[in-house]
Amino acid sequence: MSCLKTKRDDLKKAILKAKANFGLYLTQKEWEDIKERAKRVLNHPFLKPFFESNIKILNEAPFLWQKETLKAYRADRVVFLEEKIVIIDYKTSFLEEAAYKEQINEYKALLKKIYPEKEIEGYLVYVLKEKVEVKQI
Repeated sequence: MSCLKTKRDDLKKAILKAKANFGLYLTQKEWEDIKERAKRVLNHPFLKPFFESNIKILNEAPFLWQKETLKAYRADRVVFLEEKIVIIDYKTSFLEEAAYKEQINEYKALLKKIYPEKEIEGYLVYVLKEKVEVKQI
């Protein structure tokens, strides 16, 4: 998903770009599965607006935050809308859901410090074998 900024981006080109980086690690069947999962995300009714071409989007957005120690973060997708900022983190299982929620909450707190005037929303997007499930955090 990091190779796709908008729904107008060519999925085929994004897959080819990803294959250039990770092609040796996955089989053709696994690449087909990734392509189908990406299509489901792009076509999901709730997620579609976050793939429009007229908005600011950061994929794999890096952040540094000094709390007790300096910590590095990398949000999967940060969407800057006029009235709010939306954080989207993709997951492929529910195995560590508590940690995933904590991660989103940390992203939200960090972005609230940077953009205090904006509403900050966070979502876990579970891109599963047969469906996409979105959970607001």
